[in-house]
Amino acid sequence: MDRDAKLREPAAGGAGPNALALRCSPHFLAWLETAGVSLAVSTYRTNRLFLLGRRPDGGLSAFERLFDGAMGLHAAVDGLALAGRCQIWHLGATAPGAGRYIDYDRLYVPRIAHITGELRIHDVAVGADRRTWFVNTLYSCIARTSEEANFEPVWRPRFVSRLVPEDRCHLNGLAMRGDRPRYATAAARCDTAYGWRDRRNASGCVIDIDSDEILAAGLTMPHSPRWHDGRLWVLNSGAGELGRIDTQCGRFEPVAFCPGYLRGLAFHSGYAVVGLSLPRANGLFAGLPLDDRLRDRRTSPRCGLWIVELSTGRVAHWLEFEGPVRELYDVAVLPGVRRPAAIGLRTDEIARVIRFVEGGATTIHTISDSPPPSAPTPAPEGAAPPSRRADVAYRSEHLTLAAALERFEALTFPSLSRQAAAHTINEPLLAACARRRGEPVSLALAERSADGRAARLLSLFVRPADRRRGIAAALLSELAAAAGREGARQMEVAFRSDWPATATLEHLLGRLGWTSPQPVMLLFKGTMDDIAAARWIRRCPPPPGYEIFPWAELRTHERRDLLARERSAPWYPRTLSPFQEEARLEPINSLGLRHRGEVVGWIITHRLVADTIQYTTLFMRRDLRRLGRALPLLAEAVRRQMVSGVPKGTCAVQPHNRAMAAYMRRRFVPYGISLSELRRSRKELAHAAGRLRPRIA
Repeated sequence: MDRDAKLREPAAGGAGPNALALRCSPHFLAWLETAGVSLAVSTYRTNRLFLLGRRPDGGLSAFERLFDGAMGLHAAVDGLALAGRCQIWHLGATAPGAGRYIDYDRLYVPRIAHITGELRIHDVAVGADRRTWFVNTLYSCIARTSEEANFEPVWRPRFVSRLVPEDRCHLNGLAMRGDRPRYATAAARCDTAYGWRDRRNASGCVIDIDSDEILAAGLTMPHSPRWHDGRLWVLNSGAGELGRIDTQCGRFEPVAFCPGYLRGLAFHSGYAVVGLSLPRANGLFAGLPLDDRLRDRRTSPRCGLWIVELSTGRVAHWLEFEGPVRELYDVAVLPGVRRPAAIGLRTDEIARVIRFVEGGATTIHTISDSPPPSAPTPAPEGAAPPSRRADVAYRSEHLTLAAALERFEALTFPSLSRQAAAHTINEPLLAACARRRGEPVSLALAERSADGRAARLLSLFVRPADRRRGIAAALLSELAAAAGREGARQMEVAFRSDWPATATLEHLLGRLGWTSPQPVMLLFKGTMDDIAAARWIRRCPPPPGYEIFPWAELRTHERRDLLARERSAPWYPRTLSPFQEEARLEPINSLGLRHRGEVVGWIITHRLVADTIQYTTLFMRRDLRRLGRALPLLAEAVRRQMVSGVPKGTCAVQPHNRAMAAYMRRRFVPYGISLSELRRSRKELAHAAGRLRPRIA
């Protein structure tokens, strides 16, 4: 794999279960070579765009970039269109210049973003007029991008009565024929909010957009319709089948079975490239015909790409993803490309790789960000730093978040990219890096508080091969010394008790004079699959006279009254205010409760990362607590997350809040929800004269 791919998310104690590996059949790379293509793959649950090609030595080149909610892909000669969570990206294709991309023959660079809002966009395509068409799944329609609005509705199935954000039929697939949309797929013919979820088996259909007629029915969760070589192809996803539609009689003709939930279909020279995903074990994706097909064939589901020979239905080649990537969404063939790369949005390359055209000639410059070398910073007088190996050099510096993600993400734990997605991080960061023979082997990162008086350790990681050499202790002392020179009076760190390396970290902190770790939060974490077995989730409707409503629909006068009541006679703790971090509020399941027209409670959630919702605040008016009115609110929030497809949830409770802690233990822990502690430790710093030189990378 490419060094650039950064396919591993470090886990304490080594690569562990979070390590991503790609495995391919013996002749997969030879097929790429013979066909003269590379492949682009989107994985929306892990927010990745993968570009798969061949290295100069013939090995697999796997280049990865982060795009939030990456789903539909469309490939053209001049670039890629990629559907994201709230926008559609257009990435221009160009021949790379010198620098780190010298060994790549195609570079994809974000150029244009159409802001659509969170429409749950599935397939996307670009017509000859350069307009972008897409499946607006939330509103059950085919739409186009617009300069005046989030989207321009173009067509909806005749069985959908109006445009409302209710994902009524799970419209998901789009097939272009010529320059216009011609065919679409839907999970069921429904006209009620999320009605398709109860009609998943054998209710899917393919629709002729021009005639507005059902072309084929009886499919299970169909996806990815494609017009190729005079025929309409489609994935009968819930049965694991690639097939074609006989447009004369409306019959689905299976061509090949692939062991997975199928999404993503592309073609090249007599072959189909099919995307396979691992079925989710929740109510939406369980009980499909695919389960029986896998059991009958005594095989397990796979996540990867299957290369199917169209003339025979034979699976000729394959590539599998192992590790955190469990679902793919779309795949595109890149003809004439040997080794593609891309510039993403999470690093400062988007600012440093400059392309312009002058007099018909294209010029590409890469602006260097390499900081000038400096000697390791000495420890403050009077400190007794741990002994240091002679072959390891230590250096302190400032880093922007983008530079840290670009240069050192593989040396962070917990993952810096996940922290940055969940919380605002103060910049610049304080960094201490250890190098052996010039190669980084360990990194410690800290952010400073707004007043500069404290520094919080964000990440500490030592490469597995270099552990048990005293590097972590020396590096942490280096970082503490740098923080002291910056004016910080103390350092602190918070960590979870369920991390594999927690005992090692606590021993290290004790050696270096940090305070004994104390629990500051109880953390509940699990998946919707875990909690699905809890009967109370399904049996807790609100009592008569109570109304649960989306918090985003809080009325203006209600908001005004809540704030006024809080100012005049506080009736809820400030920490339970529903107005905290409103910009990050999760609309899926942030809810309020009304009783006799008055807001009496709420549950507020926030999206940490694409696959995880944090249950931030649960509050009920005091006189209603013993009546159990909070339970229907919590149950409804969980139900809405279940149907949304976001798989993970987490919440935190202060240990001294014994009533809430007991409530969470009783309602969640019996159903597989894990319970751990968030612990905190501190160290007072000696303030030393002098400051770290402000080199900003």
